[in-house]
Formats: sequence, structure tokens, C-alpha cells
Amino acid sequence: GMKFSAVICTNDLMAYGALKTLTGSGLRIPEDVSLVGMDDILYSKLVQPPLTTLSHRGIEYGARMFDILLDHMRTGKVRREYFSSELVIRESCRRYGG
Repeated sequence: GMKFSAVICTNDLMAYGALKTLTGSGLRIPEDVSLVGMDDILYSKLVQPPLTTLSHRGIEYGARMFDILLDHMRTGKVRREYFSSELVIRESCRRYGG
């Protein structure tokens, strides 16, 4: 069969589905497979094991997007901003080389 050591999902909800599928197949998270999501929604720290995820800091991101949109509506100017993300390491990932 196919050998893999990690699954990275495009959002945390998909990671929850992957968690169910992987564990339903007899794999252990993180002992057999590390699992990572993206967006750090509320339940990601509550699932078992707690999910490692890439946080986009949604409230801060939303507030800045609103400011950009409001500025565009007032002035007609287009402003671009880049938003950084933060890796939130929890128990769904095994240490590299471990």
C-alpha cells in the first residue's frame, strides 16, 4: 500500500473528516500519521488529539479586510495587504524525525 507520514488539509473541517477516516482505518494520530489543518476554528483545540493548524487570525483578518473595503468604497483606491499566518502546534503532529 501507499506509505505516507502526514496529511495536510486545506481547512480544519476537512482535517476532522481525515481524522475520522484515518482512525477508522486503524491508523493512530500522530503515532502513525501527523495531521494538519488550516484556519484554527474553535473546535480544533477540543478534538482528540487537538489539531495542529495554520491560524489566519480570523478576527484580525476580518477587521483589516473591512477597513480595506471601507477605504475602497470611500476613495475608490485599491489597496493590497499581505496577511501572515501562524502555525499552532498541537498534539496531532509528531516531532520531525521522531
